[in-house]
Amino acid sequence: QRYSLFPHLSVRDNIAFPLAIRKLPAAEREKKVDAMLKLVQLEEFAHRRPSQ
Repeated sequence: QRYSLFPHLSVRDNIAFPLAIRKLPAAEREKKVDAMLKLVQLEEFAHRRPSQ
């Protein structure tokens, strides 16, 4: 597999990036990111970088 993550962004920001590109409103973007983090059980790692 090839992962397309930005190493300088947090896990949360990596998830939010494509939503921001699609110009999703910030409130809706945060709601979707929270739901995705919960779905994959990574809430506690949201502010870490992928390499951590």
